[in-house]
Formats: sequence, structure tokens, C-alpha cells
Amino acid sequence: MRLAQRQVGATAWGPLLDHGIGFNFDCWNYYWETGDLETLRPIYPRLIAFSEYLQRTVQSDGLLPVEHIGVPSVWMDHDAYRQQRHKQCAFNLYAAAALREALARLAGLFADRLQAQRLRAFSERLLTATVARFWCARRKVFVCNLPWERRERTTRYDDRSLAEAILFDFCPGGLTESATRLLADCPPQLGLSYPANAIWRLRALARVGRQDCVLKDLRTRWAAMESVACNNTLQETWTAVADGTYQYSHCAIAPLQILFSELLGISATAAGFTKYRVAPRLGDLMGLDVTAWTAVGPIKVAADFTGRGHRIAITAPPAGQGVLIVGGNRRRLKPAERIEVTL
Repeated sequence: MRLAQRQVGATAWGPLLDHGIGFNFDCWNYYWETGDLETLRPIYPRLIAFSEYLQRTVQSDGLLPVEHIGVPSVWMDHDAYRQQRHKQCAFNLYAAAALREALARLAGLFADRLQAQRLRAFSERLLTATVARFWCARRKVFVCNLPWERRERTTRYDDRSLAEAILFDFCPGGLTESATRLLADCPPQLGLSYPANAIWRLRALARVGRQDCVLKDLRTRWAAMESVACNNTLQETWTAVADGTYQYSHCAIAPLQILFSELLGISATAAGFTKYRVAPRLGDLMGLDVTAWTAVGPIKVAADFTGRGHRIAITAPPAGQGVLIVGGNRRRLKPAERIEVTL
């Protein structure tokens, strides 16, 4: 679609390389949640070809470029960056994560062990180069304009780099405090992604136990959307006006993703949800009644706030081996079992 639009002068975009990186995660997540590897067999060689293309584009500083790369483009986000070059930190962290966490794992499943080793080594080289160029040892955080900070006379951070650093353990020495503080406080120097990419910041905050920030964001930014009030949909941009060219229904599904994966803590621990866990962290939510549809059947979670905590009822799916984690305690979930706990 992008190339067709480009041919008629309707866009300057070419193939979006960051979307190509994201597709590696899509493939891994598909396998992990369904257990279906065969569907990915014809796709896998194309993913390898894409990774080889990325390796050919690496510059002398060891980084993937985001500028002057011909027809392909690096997008990353509409809102979070003041200049194209500010995207380089997040783009390289994204690639390093996808190579290690998605494509190398798929290579292992397809018994392509040498390729898996190469992909992990490539990932490590990208991470090393990104740390060398964008990690500020004094502030203990990734600064997306660090190479140009003096010339630009300003400091810029971006929520995508900081979130990726937390989620994939990319902060040297595990130093995540500065990144967490920036994501929670949102100072003016922090570039914030548009709705479809807001999931990164919210997921990172949830992973470090800042459900309070997540719920505040859902209540004050998402629930306050014009599109929510008008037709109960999620708009593409934070500010949208009716009867214009704004998208009132788009791909901004971060609230749903956060609800299932972080607030309810539902995740597969083995491919196809043959093993899974439920680890609710509900903050001050007053109540909910949710069904998560998985490859082994529905997981039902209902919760009510009692004033001192939550009374939670969980019905396990008819198959799979589940674990419920509440307050550090672990309890086995038997198939089709219904249990009630207090959190």
C-alpha cells in the first residue's frame, strides 16, 4: 500500500522498517499464544532475509540508521520525536529486542541453531552500540538526543526507548530508576507516543509495579477521549475533532492489552497456553468482570473492591495447567476449577 501511494505522490513513506521488526514479535507471539508453529514455517525464511538486510545496513558506528536509507523508512511514532535522528535509540533497541526475544527463539524451534547464535550475537552488538551512543552514565538513562544535546541546547527523552530498556532489561547494571521516574512523571523533555504506541510506556510502568500511573492514564487520557464520549471508540490521535479527517476508530487498543496482560496478569508460560499464570495487580479498581479467550479455553476473572482489598473469583479454562499468584503466594489452578481469593 505504501509503495502504491508513493508512486502517485500521496506519501513520502516507503516500507516501514520498524513495522518489519514488529512483525518478528507478531510471529513469536502468535506461536506462543496458539502453539501453532507450522503456520510460521514458510514465513521464517523471510524473517531471516529481513534480518540479513538489517545487518547490511549497519553503519560504521555499529548502529542501524534511521535517515538517508533510500525508499525504506523508519517511522516509530508521530508524536514522540522532534527530529528523525532522535528515533535511532528506540529503533536500535527495538531491533535488538526482536532479534533476541523473537527471531532467535523461532530459529531455535526450527532447529536452526547456528542462525539462532548469529541472531543473538547481532542483537548484542546493536545493544552495545546503542549503549555507547545513547546511554548517559551520569543520569543513568537513555537520552535519545545525547549525541546532539549540546548543539540542540536541549535534552530529549522518549517513552519508547525508556520502556524498551525496562521491558527487555537493556539498562546497564539494571539501573531502571531514572527511566521509571521519567515514564511516571512525564516531564516536558519526554516525548510521548501517540495512542497506538502508548502501550509501551504503560506496560513498562506496570512491570515495575506502577499500576497507579497506569490507571491514572486510563482514567484521565483515555476515558477523556472525544471519541469515547461520542461513540465509545478509541481515536487515533490524542486530540481529534468530529467531522474532520481524524480517525475516530483505530488501532489504539492499549487499554485492552494492559487489562489482560498487566492488571489481570494473564500470560502463557508455555506455548499455546498449555501452561499459564494469572497474577492480578488491580490497584484501586472498584470492580471488573472479564473473560480472556485463550487457546485452551476461557479464563474468567471477576473482582470487587471490599474497601481493604479485592475479592476475586477465577474460573480456569477446561484445559491447561494454571498457576494463580496472589500476594507472592502461588496456587495451582485445575482445569475448569472456580476459586475465590482475597487480594
